[in-house]
Amino acid sequence: MNTLRRLGGNNKTKETKAAATGAKKALISVLFMFCLIIFNKVYVLFNFVQIIALNFIYARKNCYNFRAYLKHYNPEILA
Repeated sequence: MNTLRRLGGNNKTKETKAAATGAKKALISVLFMFCLIIFNKVYVLFNFVQIIALNFIYARKNCYNFRAYLKHYNPEILA
């Protein structure tokens, strides 16, 4: 039996089908996990960029408001 399988005489046994099915499931699982990891890295990078952009936007807005505050309450500081 093993000799026939090694020589390629009988490739359609239950063992080889089960092994092929298990290998396909493992490959699909690994590819799915790889896609999830890539998606997670892109998501984290996008959040990081978004946080930096929002910091710049809010810093500029607060700086403008602070200048307006100084202009209103202490005009001699900006002169």
